[in-house]
Amino acid sequence: MAALLLATGFAVAQSPVTASLSTDRVAVGETFYIEIKADGTDVSEPDMVTALKDTGVLTGQPSVATNMQIANINGRMSTVASKTWRYPARATKEGTIAIPRISIAVDGLALFTLPMQIRVSQAAVPSPQGNGTDKGGSISVDQLAFIESSVDKPSPFQGEAITLSLRIYAANDYAVQITGPRTLPMPDKQGFYCGPQQQTNKMETKDGINYRVMEISMVMYPTASGALTIQPWSWQGEVNWRDSQFRPPHVMAHDFLAPAIPINVQPLPDKPADFSGAVGKYNIKTALSTDRLVQGVPVTWTLTVTGQGNPDAIGAPTIPTMNWAHISGPEIDVQQQQPNSPEAIKVFRYTLTPLERGDQVLPSIKFVFFAPIIKNYKTETTQEVKLAIAASPDATPLVTAGGSRADERSSVEVLNQGLLPILDKPATALRPSAAARSLATTAALAVSLLPPLLYTLFLLYLRHQRRLSGDRRYARRHFALSRYKENMQQLSSDDPGDALYHALTGYLSDMYNTVEAGLTSQEAKELLAAKQVPQDVIDKVASVLRACERARYSGGRLSAEELNALTAAADLAVEQIQSGQRKGGRS
Repeated sequence: MAALLLATGFAVAQSPVTASLSTDRVAVGETFYIEIKADGTDVSEPDMVTALKDTGVLTGQPSVATNMQIANINGRMSTVASKTWRYPARATKEGTIAIPRISIAVDGLALFTLPMQIRVSQAAVPSPQGNGTDKGGSISVDQLAFIESSVDKPSPFQGEAITLSLRIYAANDYAVQITGPRTLPMPDKQGFYCGPQQQTNKMETKDGINYRVMEISMVMYPTASGALTIQPWSWQGEVNWRDSQFRPPHVMAHDFLAPAIPINVQPLPDKPADFSGAVGKYNIKTALSTDRLVQGVPVTWTLTVTGQGNPDAIGAPTIPTMNWAHISGPEIDVQQQQPNSPEAIKVFRYTLTPLERGDQVLPSIKFVFFAPIIKNYKTETTQEVKLAIAASPDATPLVTAGGSRADERSSVEVLNQGLLPILDKPATALRPSAAARSLATTAALAVSLLPPLLYTLFLLYLRHQRRLSGDRRYARRHFALSRYKENMQQLSSDDPGDALYHALTGYLSDMYNTVEAGLTSQEAKELLAAKQVPQDVIDKVASVLRACERARYSGGRLSAEELNALTAAADLAVEQIQSGQRKGGRS
């Protein structure tokens, strides 16, 4: 009876809230658990923030377990909840840490747990025993798991490929496991174009400790010269390991950090006139879709550039004048020789239409690139190809639409690659076409009927139309703004930043009759400076292109606010360039 009364008294005196620690000794940063339990019909969350405010103990999200049971309280049946919170925690400083009372409301009453203590020592891990390796002493958690980053070329040329290596080390002798973010963050690489990457696993020994190493290698190309920086590589994870006594694994939160890497990018020397923009090591091949050429029948002429370098920077080779043929194109295709390989193939496909029969020569094509290994420009050249062009099946001279072969062979515009505007006519004097006769009649009527001013305007209009059809530079500049506006309609695509980038570089290449492929923010600045564009306009254009490049290199996307701001800046810059053209040919 006395024993029963003693047990009853203990049950009455027992607190409805309790707290406990998973251990009373830990190392700095090592994970331990604070467990809190409360019983009642109405139980609130524990106030951990107030209790641990100045203790140096950090907690994460708890796991919560709830057990419901029916109890007879004062003759009434009530539902009693038993809730248990298990908080992962870690100490940030060494010493004996007092964890004060933790407040929790139960059935409308503010109750408290009992205070607790935990001893925190510097992180030190005993060396493993019984595995044939006795290193003696202990090592720090920083030696258990750490990261490193490095590049193979700290001082490359602009556009030259460098390899960024990111390595994660885990001590194999301690069975270390690293838990990191679901998506491992990469260092910020602003100012670089990122190519393929690959991952390898290997074993490595450092300071007598065997490590499992996961290495991520990424090919990168600096897009501007000068001082660039690959930002620090940092992230937070957990380190799990077992000690020599094979107790349950230790878990410790750990901050991983690899410092920033400075890169000194050398500018390219003075560029030759036919430099394509490619930097690396390349070769070029030429091929025709058939060796049986017929006058007036289009064939595909392919130039293939293969090598190691940034494929986006490879511009089309310079095509020499061929009076015996009309050339249109190219269509461009980029291929990868192997997945994650730095070697790329860029194919330029032209439509070649022979205009004359007989023996002809497909000239050699020069491809000029910068070779970092010799620190100079190098030229690869294709072989000349001798051709025998058969006459047209009708065996009559072929005359291009709109004039004689001598006048028109260099100005034919192919609107459809499968159709070439060719007229089969006997070698006799040509009669004016219906369109030409109509134009002549209209001009004659204009002379007799229109006032001199309108007639002058009419002549200017005719001159403008002729110039559009015969002067490619003038036509590109004339349609630059309308093409820009049309391209800006594509900003709702999957990658609006890339669409904005190509709309602006396309406008600049049209305005100044240059090649758009590979045009970077730095090259755009140099182009505009050479055209004496005001500095504020140059800065706007460069800032827009750099922001788009940064988004592309980092693999991220521009936010809606960033895209709106960049679009407004691009529109203003284009408007200022157009205004400068109207005022005197320069911005």
